[in-house]
Amino acid sequence: MTTWGWLMRVAFGTAAVGITTAAGLLFVYQRALIYPSSFPEGSRTEVDTPEQYDLPYREMRLNTPDGEKLHVYVMLQQDGEKDEKLSEERPTIVMFMANAGNMGHRLPLAVVFYRRLGCNVVMLSYRGYGLSSGEASEHGLRIDAQTMLDWIQAHPILSKTKVIAYGQSIGGAVSIDLAARNSRKIAGLILENTYPKYFDIIASYLLKYIIDPDDSDLAEIQKEDPEKQSSSSAKDPDDTWDDERKAIL
Repeated sequence: MTTWGWLMRVAFGTAAVGITTAAGLLFVYQRALIYPSSFPEGSRTEVDTPEQYDLPYREMRLNTPDGEKLHVYVMLQQDGEKDEKLSEERPTIVMFMANAGNMGHRLPLAVVFYRRLGCNVVMLSYRGYGLSSGEASEHGLRIDAQTMLDWIQAHPILSKTKVIAYGQSIGGAVSIDLAARNSRKIAGLILENTYPKYFDIIASYLLKYIIDPDDSDLAEIQKEDPEKQSSSSAKDPDDTWDDERKAIL
């Protein structure tokens, strides 16, 4: 065997081992890549409350059919003695968050929906996120979303309102799936930075943490691929909203 041939075999062998190792690691850690529920640090133990943003709210634990407990915030519109009537007249935004952090990180956006747009707001931490029990999975998130909608449909006030699903990042996929299965119960969709497919989520994190681990702005990577942009994007209404998005993406 010539020296050239030997070098080629070594090179191909090294490449094969590297690819196999990378594929194995991706298989083992794929759930952590798709559902980084512990990022930022403290996300599984520290969840901000609407009270910190001067929003009236009810905190509750919602039981899913498969035995998980979801941490939920419910914010109804209020107007003195006519609270119930005002809540019934306003639409309800159900917020499905991105795949990192917890619902407390999205409270600045809830402020926009509640105060600027006058909507009722319902938000939850998926299973495996924040103070919710369990471990995140595609099937689990579908159950969580349906459980949330079923609760709204049974609520004495919210059941009378138009329900709009808002989805950020992976929450967009959750919202679309929920609307597809409940077309008569969802009046509208708002999608922000939603991924066309699960592979794009993994690819984005590989770009961020493996190819360029020092790059902390995933949004800049996404700008290079127009297909990753939301099908319904809008300019952020204020710096608070923008800061909240940058802290998570």
